[in-house]
Amino acid sequence: MREADLTDYDEVRALMDGVDTVVHLAGAASPESTWDDVLGANVVGTRNVLEAARDAGVRRVVYASSNHVLGMYDRDEQWPVGPTDLPRPDSLYGVTKVFGETLGRYYHDAHGLSVLCLRIGWVSPDPTETDVELLRAMWLSEDDAERVFAARSRSRTSATASTTRSRTTQTVAGTSRARCSSWATAPRTAGPTTCPRASRSSPAAPAPRRLAEGS
Repeated sequence: MREADLTDYDEVRALMDGVDTVVHLAGAASPESTWDDVLGANVVGTRNVLEAARDAGVRRVVYASSNHVLGMYDRDEQWPVGPTDLPRPDSLYGVTKVFGETLGRYYHDAHGLSVLCLRIGWVSPDPTETDVELLRAMWLSEDDAERVFAARSRSRTSATASTTRSRTTQTVAGTSRARCSSWATAPRTAGPTTCPRASRSSPAAPAPRRLAEGS
């Protein structure tokens, strides 16, 4: 396995030669992350990944975005929400994910790079481990997370109903089958979903800043 510091462009670029698809999962991963946490890993690092991919002639980048790009809709109970709604991030972490999605669109429009942005729900092996109904509504199982990233990596055509796309730029909402959902799989309709009121919280996660290459 080879590793690279996301903030070091030359290290990131060295991983790209001969690569068809980059799945970009590294970065600060908690909504409680400070500005110093997200600046290097999520802002500089995401730019370095996209620029290195462009320079190396990579076909596609699959970018790990987050439900937190729409988090303020949850605060105001404005459901359902989907990829066509304007971003309303609930944290600096969410702000950097909006940045990553927008930068990905720029690299597609300006350079023709295929970019797919997956807005990840709440990843957990067991959705019953929380009493927060909103988290259950956004639950994405570990197996389904692996499947959706693999599917988006292989795909050469447009895909799901819960996307907004411009040629080969897509934003996809990632959740498993749930009893209720705060995310729309079609254009917004009037009225809330069946999800009851719940506070939004998610467990803190480590903030890796390294991009690894290997099987």
